[in-house]
Amino acid sequence: MNSLLSPTIMSWWNVWVTICGIVAIYFLSRTWEALSYSLKTKTHKCGKIKFYKTKDPVWGIDFMNNLSRSLQENRILSWMEELWASQGTKTFRVSFMGKRVIYSRDLENMKAVSTTQFQEFLVEPVNGHLDPFLGSALSTADGKVWQHSRNLVKPYFERQAFANVQRLAPFTDRLFSLLPTDGETFDIQPLLSRWFLDATTSFLFGRSRDSLIKAENKDVMLAIFDIVRGASARRSMGPLKYLFRDAKWHESIQFAHNYLNDHIDQALNELKARNQNPEKFTAESDRTDLLWSLVQQLNDRILLRDQLAALWIPGMESTSILVSNILFFLSRHPRVWKRLQSEVNAIGQEGLTYNTLRNMQYMTWVINETQRVFPAGVSMTRVAGKDTTLPRGGGADGQQPVFCAKGDLVVCNRYLLHRDPEFWGEDAAEFRPERWDGIRPFWNFVPFGGGPRICPANVMAVTEAAYFVARFCQKYKSIESRDDRPFTPVLHAGVSNLNGVKIAVISW
Repeated sequence: MNSLLSPTIMSWWNVWVTICGIVAIYFLSRTWEALSYSLKTKTHKCGKIKFYKTKDPVWGIDFMNNLSRSLQENRILSWMEELWASQGTKTFRVSFMGKRVIYSRDLENMKAVSTTQFQEFLVEPVNGHLDPFLGSALSTADGKVWQHSRNLVKPYFERQAFANVQRLAPFTDRLFSLLPTDGETFDIQPLLSRWFLDATTSFLFGRSRDSLIKAENKDVMLAIFDIVRGASARRSMGPLKYLFRDAKWHESIQFAHNYLNDHIDQALNELKARNQNPEKFTAESDRTDLLWSLVQQLNDRILLRDQLAALWIPGMESTSILVSNILFFLSRHPRVWKRLQSEVNAIGQEGLTYNTLRNMQYMTWVINETQRVFPAGVSMTRVAGKDTTLPRGGGADGQQPVFCAKGDLVVCNRYLLHRDPEFWGEDAAEFRPERWDGIRPFWNFVPFGGGPRICPANVMAVTEAAYFVARFCQKYKSIESRDDRPFTPVLHAGVSNLNGVKIAVISW
């Protein structure tokens, strides 16, 4: 019997020894890492950062559950406020999915990551959740690849490329034709999504999707929503993102790829035809869209698709959400509506140009205040590409530098930065455009980021929003909210209202 049991006993013994060895090695490595981190903190002359205590000190499962639950229950922004309030500091550290994550709402840290130290904090390692939809491009790459992408697209977002705001007129007129003007309640938020889809596809690809003419053409927009939804889910899974399985997500990726490929193939074929028979094309047939600019510099379909997708996804719905939020506030603040309408009507529709829109003071205040209260990007995430530091967050007072080891995640929170009562006052959570009278917030206000990686379309987005709002003020005598519920923030391409923007308008 002993001879029969011995192999079994020895087998279990070997398994037990192996398990114990793995556990011992793991804890030794964690201990060594902690000691190394502490030593480097002192070497870099940094203060100790406050540590958010989780029930699980390594994986932070409870923290992850709280984050996921807040997203599912559409209270992520209030959860952020509660999280920072519970720490009593602007910068703290969390162990999350086996990684060190530094959360900060300190403007000095935002400035360092965006400008003075931007080459030390990378974006590529945090964008794996976008595979296989998007490869290396402007918003997902670092170093030379990012610089090349930036050089490709930056000239197209200079003023002369989009200053003709009348290109938005046909899409705006089309949307207005769909609105009831007899006081009937309607939700303008989905219509603005279609307005932006039509305008941006015309600008990017030279052909509008015309979803305001055919509602079924919004299928591209729905596919993008699915892609963003799946990518967000993959991001929340951290290193386990490859376990994400969703057939609809992959179908949406294929649909979007096919849509982009069709535009790319058409542009490449047209370029070939123009080069072979230039006499067949007149000056009137010249194209001014972004894709046409890119195909004259690139001929690789995958690279072209990545460049277009990198611009399309971050901007998808961002302007329409901004306009929706502006109308949400205008419908609930009659005084602001009247003052803005007076400023706009003093110019007249024929006077709506890039320069006049940019010089409208109160319009600028309204747009800025909307972006301050609900910025398009709630936070900015980077990965330390080397051992480095952040300017503030260490020590008992939070004023000493903070050590960041290579691989540490840094999350700078724009939403809370924009609502910091130390700068904006005790009413920072309130919508009040007049607060912009005479202030220059600099790094207290970064709706499009800052530094070399600032959104290249930032001026264009604000100009488009100003144009639509100005036309709206001219078209309608009054606007009225038809929804008493408070703004319920939900994250898409920006912070939009879960309940839409239900209003009524009366024409002149």
